[in-house]
Amino acid sequence: MGECGPLRIEGVDRRLLDFFQDLKKELPTAHITSGFRTKEEQTCLYKKMPPGMAAKPGTSSHESGRAIDIGGIDYTSKELRKTVTKVLGKHPDVLWGYYFKVSDPVHFYVPKTSPVWPAALILGSLGLFF
Repeated sequence: MGECGPLRIEGVDRRLLDFFQDLKKELPTAHITSGFRTKEEQTCLYKKMPPGMAAKPGTSSHESGRAIDIGGIDYTSKELRKTVTKVLGKHPDVLWGYYFKVSDPVHFYVPKTSPVWPAALILGSLGLFF
């Protein structure tokens, strides 16, 4: 994470780590760039980033260990998105920030409540990609 604090894997939801391990088998260059963050670290990031690019302190899923950011892969590649969608199909509790209103393709998270699968995951599980 750099200037705002160290990379922390401890405290990250096990479902995210299991997803990451499966993703890494398919995409070996993938690596976690951000895991658990303290409120102070989120405050630092929030102040550093352009408006709308980081969650307000106290609202980030990273602060509760329910999110990771994954780098080292080309999110613009349609083939990569197919691979990520295929791996997500094995981990129904994990959702992808690629589908946020303002896309955040490096962000993967477990919501506070049981997720409703986005249409992309349903289509992906049927072998239909866009």
